Amino acid sequence: MTWLKSGQALMGGLAMSFAAMSAGPLDGTWGGEHLRVVVDAKGATVEGDCADGHIPGPIALTPAGSFAAAGTFQQHKGGPQPAGPSAVQTGAKYSGEIRGDVMTLSILPTGAAAQSYTLRKGAAVKLHRCY
Repeated sequence: MTWLKSGQALMGGLAMSFAAMSAGPLDGTWGGEHLRVVVDAKGATVEGDCADGHIPGPIALTPAGSFAAAGTFQQHKGGPQPAGPSAVQTGAKYSGEIRGDVMTLSILPTGAAAQSYTLRKGAAVKLHRCY
């Protein structure tokens, strides 16, 4: 085997190993501007300044590091809140990808525009609640 072929085989093996390391369940605390996502084996809790959401069950990553999940989402309004539930909970599609310690996340609530975020694993976030 020539040095060139050995190098190509090594690089191919490293790429496959990296892809395999990305596959599996998503976990940890991810934070970014105005959003925090806490993921564990039971699902994910999404907290924003004026919104929150939930994804039930584990979130599986593909070998390429992407994911897609269905959940719920609530958009809140500022000011005094009425007694009882203050927002209508809707369905939402969550999708994104992981590259190292960075997550790109898209949230698409039913009947509303998509929202995109860039989150970093372990980042502390100060939320400014509007409710």
